[in-house]
Amino acid sequence: MAYTVKLGTFAKKENSTAQPDVSSWAEYSCTLKHGCSLIDPELTLTISEADVVNYNYCYMLGSYYWIRGKVMERNNLCTITLEKDVLASYKQAIGSSSLYILRSSAASDGNISDRYYPPTARKTTVGVNFENAPTIKFAGGYYVLNVAGRNTGSSTLYSLTPAAFSTLLDQLLGNVDNAQSGLSNDLKGVIQEIGNSIFQPMRYLNSVMWFPAQFQGTDYSGVLQSLYIGKWACDSVNYRIITNPVTILHNEVITLPKHPQSARGNYLNTAPYSIYTIQYDPFGTFQIDTTQIANATKLHVTVYADALTGTGVLKIFGEDDNGNTVTSNLASVSAQIGVQLPITAAGLGSGSISSTISALGNFGRAALGDVSAVEGFISSGINSIAGAITGSVSSVGSNGGIMAYSLPKGLFATFYQVPAEDNANNGRPYCQISTPATLGGFMIAQKAPLSISATLPELDEIQEYLTSGFYYE
Repeated sequence: MAYTVKLGTFAKKENSTAQPDVSSWAEYSCTLKHGCSLIDPELTLTISEADVVNYNYCYMLGSYYWIRGKVMERNNLCTITLEKDVLASYKQAIGSSSLYILRSSAASDGNISDRYYPPTARKTTVGVNFENAPTIKFAGGYYVLNVAGRNTGSSTLYSLTPAAFSTLLDQLLGNVDNAQSGLSNDLKGVIQEIGNSIFQPMRYLNSVMWFPAQFQGTDYSGVLQSLYIGKWACDSVNYRIITNPVTILHNEVITLPKHPQSARGNYLNTAPYSIYTIQYDPFGTFQIDTTQIANATKLHVTVYADALTGTGVLKIFGEDDNGNTVTSNLASVSAQIGVQLPITAAGLGSGSISSTISALGNFGRAALGDVSAVEGFISSGINSIAGAITGSVSSVGSNGGIMAYSLPKGLFATFYQVPAEDNANNGRPYCQISTPATLGGFMIAQKAPLSISATLPELDEIQEYLTSGFYYE
């Protein structure tokens, strides 16, 4: 039986659904060789050698074929071997099929980790300071006295500025001299002994601690009132009674630097591509979980303090561009932030505060964890973001000391670069159900049953193309 075929030249990718315009192609009458396959047939037609060498593609019976071979039998008689182009032949059916698309050059989800492009040894490091961190010096700060005194119960927490604390010391150590005015030498000795007994700070001062910042809500202005230490009163010192010993000491904020290549996907803002380290002594140096802040633009740091014990807690949470909290407990770290002062008459003498502080202990710090090794590629280059988790809550701190407050505080980000990408031919992670006709371009689909009117070998071949990568053009 004779058939009409159209032969032409068509340039396309093998794994593409592109179809040629065959309206102007040359037409030939041919016969099928006896015993040939109807899927990949062999044709015999009359054609000159000069013409047949120019053709690589064939259209016949509503299907598209690649020309695999040409054999000149004799003058102007040629046998052509064909292979069906299943992607072009079933383009419409493929395009309307609902598929789970793993990768796509037309659409992507930047939160999915793309392991087609591993991190390289090239890296950049960025340091960012906290935007509203308090300037802390020992000449500043605030003193909290745990005092046993008249009309205040067993103990009272007084908060004083450095100037008020210095005035209090002068008053405390000067009361004995004032009390002896006008007395004889014998009585002076008695008063001195009594005064030495009464004014031992260990008796009335349960503790004296220095804090780097004032407690929230503290106001030292207003009318002076008596501050009682034992039964003695000081009337010239501004102070604040701390009724709630656990309160916020201060809040800080920091703008998160992002991976310089993050336009390719938000996953690059997570480990192992991005490593964020907080340095905030005396709480230490620790890494934070990048998976929880991939969508954050700012970090908020709140320092809580216990005025009674001197302990503190550093809490960090992330915030996005709209001011929404993206993680409420990114880190929670405890440390001793109140610096305990020695309670002795000599230690509290005028001009001796600096010398006693210099003898206080050092701070310690530790770093958390290593970046886990990068897993190997999988066929689609898509990997779970769980591999980027480095731990969500840290627990590293130090003992209180002045030195810790003089060290820099901030965030250090290390970004590992990834190689240049080829989105047009590799796509990016998408992982959504769609139709190829809707997306277009390059894509990789997950293997799924196909409802296409094709033979079983053709279905297998189409499935192979869909799962290994194809172009819908």
